[in-house]
Amino acid sequence: MSQSTSSEAVSGNPSVDFIASLVAAESSAHGFTEENAQKLFEFYCIEKSEALQPPDVRKLLFDVLEAFKWPLVVPDECLDVVFEEISISDKNSMTWVEFKSFFVFLQDKPLHTLLQLVTKGISREELSVARLIAIDPIESIENPSFERPLFQHVTKKKKKEYTYT
Repeated sequence: MSQSTSSEAVSGNPSVDFIASLVAAESSAHGFTEENAQKLFEFYCIEKSEALQPPDVRKLLFDVLEAFKWPLVVPDECLDVVFEEISISDKNSMTWVEFKSFFVFLQDKPLHTLLQLVTKGISREELSVARLIAIDPIESIENPSFERPLFQHVTKKKKKEYTYT
């Protein structure tokens, strides 16, 4: 006979399943252990640079949202809020010491706190209909093709100077 536990597979995604098991462990008397924090940090530290980069933290936040059954949207502003909360020195990376401090010593329920930081001021309904729109500035093009006449006349001036008319 198999026993049913609270850490059963949530999504089939190992990272989400691991976070779901950590959410269950947060509620226990043991809380969040340094060993679990180390496993979590190593799981998301893609580059072995001893620090989590923004894409690493965004992946962690996606998995936290999925473990709590929220829509998977992490706006840049929310990512900035998480870095401001956890990172002490640099806003573009999170060291193991900062990560451990937040997860083991500073918070009773760090995954719940991350969920609150990511969803602060945003409802499930708003996130479920959210769309990512990025507008990047482009460089101005001198005389783009649609402004040129179909047949341009090129006249040669002195020593390799050309004029388009």
